[in-house]
Amino acid sequence: MLNNCQARFDWCVMPYEKANHHPIAAFNGDTSDTIVRVTAKAGEIVMLDASASSDPDADALQFSWYVYAEAGTYTGIPIISNEANPVAQITIPEDAGGKQIHVILQVNDENEIVSLYDYRRIVIDVKQPMVREGDWVVTGVEAVGPLEAWWQLGLDR
Repeated sequence: MLNNCQARFDWCVMPYEKANHHPIAAFNGDTSDTIVRVTAKAGEIVMLDASASSDPDADALQFSWYVYAEAGTYTGIPIISNEANPVAQITIPEDAGGKQIHVILQVNDENEIVSLYDYRRIVIDVKQPMVREGDWVVTGVEAVGPLEAWWQLGLDR
């Protein structure tokens, strides 16, 4: 917060090219500030690509990817590989079907005046595994037969 305040003070008294400005965190080429939604399957490896991120002052960038566990519905902590690089990967756990995993991208510039940050949120909706006709499904209360399973899981819609 103090970094942001110092940069804003500089914007008031310095020419544009002498003050530091926020980097732009990009996800898969998208440089907007919107939350990104991705769909994945349990067991899948999802690429996290921030290589299109930039800095208006041409400062070097540092990257950090992390799971925001409190915001998601999956209670475990998935593993992110290469979490300090512009391109990372997250392995979706096998038991994450039907859950959400929130990932945060943090990008900061390396500036001698003060370092500034930008963030992106990626929400991964993990698909529920498909149930085939003839399979038995155990719900939270009872085991149901094949025809009832499709209806109860909403797979007939």
